[in-house]
Amino acid sequence: MEKAFAGVIGLVLGMVAINGWGSTPLQVNYGMPQELGEPVSQPTIQEFRDETSSGVQTSIFAEYYGSKIGSDKFTGDEKLNGIGAGITFTAVSALNTTIGMNFQKNSSFQNTEINIKGGYKFYNYDNTYANASIGVGYAWIDVDDYDVRLRYITLPVELEVGHYFQKDLATYVGIGYKKLYVEHLKDVCTGYFCSSTASDILDMDGVTYRLGLKYDF
Repeated sequence: MEKAFAGVIGLVLGMVAINGWGSTPLQVNYGMPQELGEPVSQPTIQEFRDETSSGVQTSIFAEYYGSKIGSDKFTGDEKLNGIGAGITFTAVSALNTTIGMNFQKNSSFQNTEINIKGGYKFYNYDNTYANASIGVGYAWIDVDDYDVRLRYITLPVELEVGHYFQKDLATYVGIGYKKLYVEHLKDVCTGYFCSSTASDILDMDGVTYRLGLKYDF
């Protein structure tokens, strides 16, 4: 009985204490909130190019154009240096068509070529792009040692990587491979060139390399 009474007394005292705490007003501290630190600014990337734009983009370019082409059966490899220029039309930010012309020469050769290439821009991010292309062209090569002009069908394959350092201005480098098939053998028909193996002797191939600037309208 005494244990039960003590338990009841303890319960009552506990309820009184709880009621007293509940009646005590909550203390509120007024003042300026504590600073959490300086706001953190997220770095922004300046995007000159819109990778999702639609429509047709027109660009012009001018470049240094060099190559190392030749035929082991004719003159061996020849290094040529020159210039090139042209215009590119890009659709849906990826598919493009380029019409170009280049002129190269060395001490023995002078090469003038026009071509048209179809390309695909397979990388385009953070103002940097990469484009692969293949095309067809026509070239005139003057060979000073033989006093003849050779005409060729050309098949260029190229890879170009560029970067926009201004909104509409980019610099680029390119490397490629070109095959040249001789045309109009009668233009150089001498006792040597009119043989049945003349086309095999005069066909040429080699690597090309470019460095240029491109401007977008």
